[in-house]
Amino acid sequence: MKKYYLYIAIFLFTTVTGKIFAQKEITWQDSAPFPKTIVQQGVQKDSLITLTPIWEEDGNDIQLENFTLGGFDWTWPDETIPLGAVEDIDVRTIDDQDLYLVTDPLRSGSKVFIYNPVTKRITWEYTGGELVLPVDAFEFLENEQYRVLITDRGSHRVLQIGRETQSIDWDYGDPNGLEGNGPNQLSNPADAVKIDDSTEFLIADRGNDRVIIVEKSNKSIVWELGSAVLSSPVDIEYIQGDQDLVLITDQGHNRVLLVSRASKEIVWQYPSEAMADDATYGLLNPVDADMIENGHVLIADAGNNRIVEVDPQNTDYFWELKLELQALKDVDQIGSQSSDSEKLLIVHRDDDANKIIPARIGFESGWRESDLYVLDKDVNFDSLFWDAETNSGDNTSLEMQFRSGTDVNHIQRQDWIGPSGDSTTTYTSSGMRLFLDKHKAHSVYQYRAFLQTDTPKDTPVLKGVSVKYHYYDTNVNVTPKPYFWASTIGVSDADSLIPNWKTFECELDLPDNAVQRSAIDLLFRIIENTSPYRTLYEFSANTDESVNTVNLENIPALLGITSINLNAYPSTKNSAITPALVRWKLVYEEVQATTSSIRFVDTEGEKTYGYLASNTEPDDDQTMDQALIRLDDNNLESIRQSFDVPVTACISGDSEMVTLDLKQSFFQNSEGIPIIISSTFTPGNDTLEVVDRDTLAVIYQDVNDMTDVSMDSVLVVLATNGNMTIENNQGVSLSQVEFDQVIFVRITDEMDKNLNPITQDSLEVTLKNTALDREDIYLYEIPDNQGIYNTGNFINREGILITDNTNGIDINDGILQSSFGGSIQAEYIDNVILTRSVLVPSEPNVLIDLGGEPYVVEVAPNPYFEYSATNFRMRVASATGSLIVRKVEVYSLAGEKVKEIDGNSLSFDTGSTVPKEKYGVVDYWWDLYNDSGHKVSSGTYWLKVHADLITDESGQSEQIAIFRKFMVVR
Repeated sequence: MKKYYLYIAIFLFTTVTGKIFAQKEITWQDSAPFPKTIVQQGVQKDSLITLTPIWEEDGNDIQLENFTLGGFDWTWPDETIPLGAVEDIDVRTIDDQDLYLVTDPLRSGSKVFIYNPVTKRITWEYTGGELVLPVDAFEFLENEQYRVLITDRGSHRVLQIGRETQSIDWDYGDPNGLEGNGPNQLSNPADAVKIDDSTEFLIADRGNDRVIIVEKSNKSIVWELGSAVLSSPVDIEYIQGDQDLVLITDQGHNRVLLVSRASKEIVWQYPSEAMADDATYGLLNPVDADMIENGHVLIADAGNNRIVEVDPQNTDYFWELKLELQALKDVDQIGSQSSDSEKLLIVHRDDDANKIIPARIGFESGWRESDLYVLDKDVNFDSLFWDAETNSGDNTSLEMQFRSGTDVNHIQRQDWIGPSGDSTTTYTSSGMRLFLDKHKAHSVYQYRAFLQTDTPKDTPVLKGVSVKYHYYDTNVNVTPKPYFWASTIGVSDADSLIPNWKTFECELDLPDNAVQRSAIDLLFRIIENTSPYRTLYEFSANTDESVNTVNLENIPALLGITSINLNAYPSTKNSAITPALVRWKLVYEEVQATTSSIRFVDTEGEKTYGYLASNTEPDDDQTMDQALIRLDDNNLESIRQSFDVPVTACISGDSEMVTLDLKQSFFQNSEGIPIIISSTFTPGNDTLEVVDRDTLAVIYQDVNDMTDVSMDSVLVVLATNGNMTIENNQGVSLSQVEFDQVIFVRITDEMDKNLNPITQDSLEVTLKNTALDREDIYLYEIPDNQGIYNTGNFINREGILITDNTNGIDINDGILQSSFGGSIQAEYIDNVILTRSVLVPSEPNVLIDLGGEPYVVEVAPNPYFEYSATNFRMRVASATGSLIVRKVEVYSLAGEKVKEIDGNSLSFDTGSTVPKEKYGVVDYWWDLYNDSGHKVSSGTYWLKVHADLITDESGQSEQIAIFRKFMVVR
């Protein structure tokens, strides 16, 4: 069936509507993120509905002690070389091999010796019996022989021993071991060093609260800093440079000094007086201080059990070794700072050996594991937090891994994992979420830290760790019980009811472990939504299956109930497990108030306002419309498969009963009922016999509700085919068309479009030609003298220009491209297809007769009317040779030049050269603007064409000028 857009349809009946009851199945569903479900205390909703987790944190009050890298890469290794209580250790490197000079006043036998840590052998020892209580040894080279300077506190002397001779070749102090402060006397000396490139010795005379420099040759004191400045100096170092300085560990004053030898002034001290009592920066009983390679001072702060490093040039710099060292005696930095291999050689008390021994500190990256932590219940571990100290130079860092288990034995079988759930990843920042799937329902946890260092002197420090976890309340007897609910499922309209509650379905997120599944319960209750709000039915979910379906159709308490609440009560017997609802839904059938609807439709099911009919038998004219009727009635759908409705022609009086069959959700006649224009009618012949402009009406009354009535009507119009002509702009019918001519299409006697005498109707026509160009145009109805659109006469408002196809095809551009000898066809599709064709004449054999003139120029039309919608053309020709137009000039009648046009801008149909005895034609050669850019006025003008004439005989060029007078009308 064809589709017609009729602007106004005439209705002869008013529509009466009423309420009906239609039965339909409804699904109520609530799923993540549960926009409708309401939760009470003890329940939370998010992507699931669960019991509210109880959040706690374990370990947040635990401060870790010494959770660092081990630090010691060497300690005294050989029980075959016994030690007493080491006081001092120095290092000397020979052939890239470190040798340790050890002073042990309590060792039996030799008390000063050199030890090779690689071979684990003593390479030299002093076997003389003069030493009483040596506390320091210093090795130096003199006269190409190694000497060892020993500070023997027990005999109040400083002894110089020849390594090769094993003999004392110089000493300072009373030969009988008496203490004093006179010449060649000391009191409890603590340290002595040889000053390079001199014959002087620097001595810390601790008992006399002084530091002295002694000339070796005559044992005279050449420099002294006494008790006015110092109190119990225990360590010294001589620093040569632009200004010779003495580095003194002034133990009695808990400070380290740099003193100018020349002026005896303190040029720097640590700590400053302002920081002397500071808990972080102050010192307590310092025992050693060394100037190291980078210009910093390394200090053994024995009273605080630590080693610190400060910068005399930068008071803000402060570094502390992250190890606590008991009974610290000495510290030396060994190795090279430039190669990041610097380590610390120390003397301290080793708790495992229970004595004071040498050791070497060289941190190496590695893992440290915590103890096992056991909670009193099963929980789900969520996040890992820690407090760590790393240095500001990015030389140290810390990463963590975690594991948990159900008991101590189970956790030992678990892998250490990171945030991705495997052992290849680590937690890199505090507060990161744990991989929850691996840490559910566990009560034991353990962490380990990977402590990373790029320098052997430093280690990260893990200072505190805590883990956040959650669990659930297992008190099933708590009042009120935690629950959630969905309110008002069903209908609230008094005219509606629910004849059948069908199914309830829920989906649970269940643990993999069957034992854990048995620990949870989710009790559902269906509650009446009106007073007395009684429980109609209750049941518990089957936790063996993730999806539960319950049939509600045979529950007597639900019959006649139109509105309910769904309540659910989750509970658990396992503190780490919660019931988890993914979704729940309820399916029921509802009978609700609706309105019936009936209407005439087209073959596409769309509402129509008019049908076309003929006065021939329907079987003879299948192009005409047939009546189709659609009925919508939800209540009827549930009880009937078909329904009969009467259709009546209001003017002719014919009436036919039409059977509407149930399709999917509506009723419609399977075959349209034929319509014919006739002067007579026969009822009951399955054909609607009507007159032109008759109205068909249909009425439907609901068999269950007599007040529910719906109606519709449609107009029937006698189909007409119309007559079509192709005309010029003067309205003359054409059989042939010339190029540059404008054509119009007219259709007359098309009366089946005059459905609204007030509104102008339109038709669509297609123009096409053999050049494959096409123009889709609209024809508009022409009103009569009274302005009424009832003429059936249609024509296009703008003409279509016909041109040759030299410029290519451009569809629907208002110009129809054609070619010589072709045809142009107009096509209008109505209930039949109307066509009309006009011919384009063949290209003529033009014989140019110039009337005896050798060459000519012409313009057409002449006069040229600007608004005539025709081409303003120019043509040139020559009888004696070919022409090339160089330029064109336009002059006024008075001889003033108006316009000059370059010949290269003119597109002649023959190309740039016009052959002999051929017309060269160019369209729109002048736009009627002068050289100043202004539009010219109407008048008479002279055209002067400048051309090059090339004769065929000689082939030579001759410049010529051709004139033509013409008129312009604007």
